[in-house]
Amino acid sequence: MGKPSRYYLGRVTKWGEMTQALLVQAISDPPRIISRQSRFTFVSVRKIQTESGVEALYGELAKYKPDAEVRVVNEEAHSADSESVPYMLRASANFVYVPSLSGIAYRHVAGEIHFKSFSNLFERLIGESVYSVLAGVQIHPISDLRSFVTKLGGMDVINAISAKVEPPNPLFGSLWKSLFDYVKKRNLDQLAISETSSGGLVTRLPLVAGVIDPEGVIPRAAIEEFTAGDESISDAAVLMAADGYGVASVRGFSHGRKVEFSSSEDQKNFLLDNDGSPERLADETVRRLSKINDERDLQY
Repeated sequence: MGKPSRYYLGRVTKWGEMTQALLVQAISDPPRIISRQSRFTFVSVRKIQTESGVEALYGELAKYKPDAEVRVVNEEAHSADSESVPYMLRASANFVYVPSLSGIAYRHVAGEIHFKSFSNLFERLIGESVYSVLAGVQIHPISDLRSFVTKLGGMDVINAISAKVEPPNPLFGSLWKSLFDYVKKRNLDQLAISETSSGGLVTRLPLVAGVIDPEGVIPRAAIEEFTAGDESISDAAVLMAADGYGVASVRGFSHGRKVEFSSSEDQKNFLLDNDGSPERLADETVRRLSKINDERDLQY
């Protein structure tokens, strides 16, 4: 069966004139880009109908060499000669994009296509597509919320919070609905926040760490307590980023030493055996994205 592969979960946010239809076209009819003397493009792209009835788009990010050479054995001459192999495939990282959930799962290929490089390459391919004039996309990690907020809950003092978020439409999370309403009222595509305090910020983020259960579920009563009264826009932005709609960092002290935690450090991921079909990857991706939406009370 072979060693299982690790897949990472992220959100795909669109900017500019990018639409869902244009994004699907850009993936299906991609350009070619060069990075570190290798070429990259999307191959084997096709639509999949999952068991749950959700539509997904399967593809592979291919890394290849247009002028590669390999050594072959010449039996008659008892020698090893070089032979040209045009467009030799070096590696491929398969992925599944789920438009209705704005989610993506992509494979980490050790030594060839690192999961952090995947996001940059994906964004470049979409950005350089003929379908992306004045438009583009970004992939943000979906954080393991329990791991992330547990770190925040262990901090003695929080001195700085910074976040940059792109709120989804129409999906929203109960923990950050106030921020969602704010950016909607202001007609914002993006919001950047930076707060600092030498004496320590007043924040309710540690409250989330105290109520989230081992499965990563936040009880309804805890959500209502967190959102009751005056809500902090910066706290909401951190949680929105953790759900994959931006990036956030929190700085301060823990046990007397300086620390900084980022929402991108604890990215949700899963293992799947390499014999799995595209359909199986799509089913697993939809299942996990839907589970995250339920755990975090993300709704339409």
